[in-house]
Amino acid sequence: MTAYLIIPLIGCLFCIALLTLLVLKGRQHVAQKPFGVFLGFMTLWAFFIFLMRSAKTLDQGAFWENFVFISILSAAICFYWFTVSLTGAKPSRKIWLPLVMAFLAVVSLV
Repeated sequence: MTAYLIIPLIGCLFCIALLTLLVLKGRQHVAQKPFGVFLGFMTLWAFFIFLMRSAKTLDQGAFWENFVFISILSAAICFYWFTVSLTGAKPSRKIWLPLVMAFLAVVSLV
């Protein structure tokens, strides 16, 4: 196994370790749940990168690449949710989140 395949697995294991620490040692905080969901999507992203890189054919790699896009877009949305929760900021326009969610749904279906 080469570094090309090992690096995504290390990222996946690192995210799982952080998620485990968050569940076991995390205090009840308003940003705990958004950060946990964010870490979950980051774990999926790293895992799908591994599956894409280890695919035997281009068709299999392209199949896993679709899941890479969905997981990283979902992670970006969850990071926004985490940031808003952590800072206590009130988004000025509440229309952006539904638009981004609709975009994610469209990308997921395509």
